[in-house]
Amino acid sequence: MTSQIEKIVSDSLGEILAGLNEEFSSLDYKSDDTVLFGGDGVLDSISLVSLILLVEEKLQNELKTDILLVNEKAMSQKNSPFRTFNSFVTYINSLI
Repeated sequence: MTSQIEKIVSDSLGEILAGLNEEFSSLDYKSDDTVLFGGDGVLDSISLVSLILLVEEKLQNELKTDILLVNEKAMSQKNSPFRTFNSFVTYINSLI
């Protein structure tokens, strides 16, 4: 299941980045340590919301899994599950 989730997150992130700026097309955003959000992240807050919504949609369509990624659990964690590619995938796995 992890590889399916990684593909969904990677594909979704690629779509979001492609819409933002051409310079991101060569970015290795599939790396586990890619920072998605924060001081050195590739996404701003609006793009992060777009990514989350797109991932939720793809999880529902491709895995028939209906989950809300932004919830009390996510917001109460000391380290944001949306900070890196790997933390996001790990967080999704924990919800499924």
